[in-house]
Amino acid sequence: MKVVENIAKWLCRTLTKQQVVLIIDFLKQIVSDPESVFKKADPELPNYRSFKVDPEPPIVYKVEKSEIYFKHIIKEKNIKPISHRCKNRSEKHIRCPHCHATHDYIYINNGKTQKSIQYSCKVCKKTFCKTPKKTMTKYLCPICGKALYKWKSRLLVTIYKCGNDLCPRYLDNKNSLSQKEKETQKIKSSQFKLRYCFREYSLNLKQIIKEELEVPVRELSKFRYSLSTIGLVLAFHITLKQSTRMTAFALKGLFGISISHNTISRIASAASYVCHHFNMENIPKVPGKQVGDETYIKVKGIHHYVWLIASEYRSIITAYMVSDNRGEIPAVKTMYMATQKQIDNSEDNPLVFISDGNPSYQAAATYLNSQDIPVQNIQVIGLENKDETSATFRYLKNIIERINRTYGHCAKNNFQFIKGASSHLALAVTNYNFIRPHSTLNYETPVVHEKLKKIDLIQNKWAEILKSAA
Repeated sequence: MKVVENIAKWLCRTLTKQQVVLIIDFLKQIVSDPESVFKKADPELPNYRSFKVDPEPPIVYKVEKSEIYFKHIIKEKNIKPISHRCKNRSEKHIRCPHCHATHDYIYINNGKTQKSIQYSCKVCKKTFCKTPKKTMTKYLCPICGKALYKWKSRLLVTIYKCGNDLCPRYLDNKNSLSQKEKETQKIKSSQFKLRYCFREYSLNLKQIIKEELEVPVRELSKFRYSLSTIGLVLAFHITLKQSTRMTAFALKGLFGISISHNTISRIASAASYVCHHFNMENIPKVPGKQVGDETYIKVKGIHHYVWLIASEYRSIITAYMVSDNRGEIPAVKTMYMATQKQIDNSEDNPLVFISDGNPSYQAAATYLNSQDIPVQNIQVIGLENKDETSATFRYLKNIIERINRTYGHCAKNNFQFIKGASSHLALAVTNYNFIRPHSTLNYETPVVHEKLKKIDLIQNKWAEILKSAA
């Protein structure tokens, strides 16, 4: 309607009133004419069918190497090359597919010198029809055995798809469509996922855990404030969820400590590096299931995502990160961090991971299983229990939703850089796991740290964490 309104205003500015009235009368005649042609409205297409990642890994294509090699046979039998005056000598690019002999040992076997069909090898005495084309595929479809072609390529992932129209997976998915969906599929084939797809990631899992915040440790020692004062800053800013300006106001008004809000921001950034190390070392390995979800934050006014994974045991946050998308890569990184915090992660006892309907978790679980890291992904869809799976695991989904709300109250600020959001998240996880008492845990912290258990004051707990980790 906004477009129509702008066109009407443009006509009024461009034409006189009489001309506009004539246009209106002419448009009425066109509307009343049934044969008049108007722009057809875009069809209302349904939403995508629930996207599922194919669990079957592809078949890796291996080129069969010949056991015989022409140089060994030539040396044993003293075979000489074909005379250069021979008319049936093959072209230079021809090689024997059986023993890899060069064109110097290959005849044109059908007697034709041009456009030959059959060749004969002087070394291995075998015939062949031209040089067979070498397949360029890396993977074969596990359903039909046909070659997968490269469909899409991104920075860290390459997607392969099966193009066989007789593939059982394709036929079953196509037959499961309703008549209306089949008509929509003819108009826009991308509305539904019908074919087998495989995602290949170029990730180094060993480097994922080592990816840490880039703030140097020595920056914390550059500040002219004591550890108790820095702990007081973090107590107001993180534990009590105050902004940097309110923290500076409270320190000045209550304790007479003069610190600018910019200095408080730099102290938090420096402390986040130490706290991140503390989290990685002191978050224990937990038994049972884990649940993950992502929540929204804003960085320079643009939506970014905070990934959080918590355990069923004492609701401990086991993995966390910030990303600018909801794709497979951050899901793989976060889930891999969570597997490092499981007591027993073997084929007999895989990580049971509960998530929502985001297909990135399915893709991440498929990739981790291909890397011999057993993960079982269970999806809880929607807000209502419409199936048995959702009813069984809804309580775990509620745990992570509650943690998301808790973090949302902490992250009220619109961050200017993703680095600042990552720093704030590391501090918030430290506060949640080690400092903030929970009423559901008899007012204990999710992770009971022996040294922190004996300390009463919040600022002293922050000081002890910074001291022990640094």
